[in-house]
Amino acid sequence: MPQTENLRRAALVTGGAKGIGRAICRALAENGMNIAVNYAGSAAAAEETAAVLHLVQIIPQLPG
Repeated sequence: MPQTENLRRAALVTGGAKGIGRAICRALAENGMNIAVNYAGSAAAAEETAAVLHLVQIIPQLPG
């Protein structure tokens, strides 16, 4: 049986690039969840959301 104490929950936030979606991303991340930011047409805003979360060290920086 695998140990689950080191596992984190994950959330996919659609519309997570701006506004309420961005606030949801941050709130979930502050509660220990890994976040996937999804967007339709605002790639720059999605990148900014991810950068803000990385700057405050809420979520780990992904290699890439």
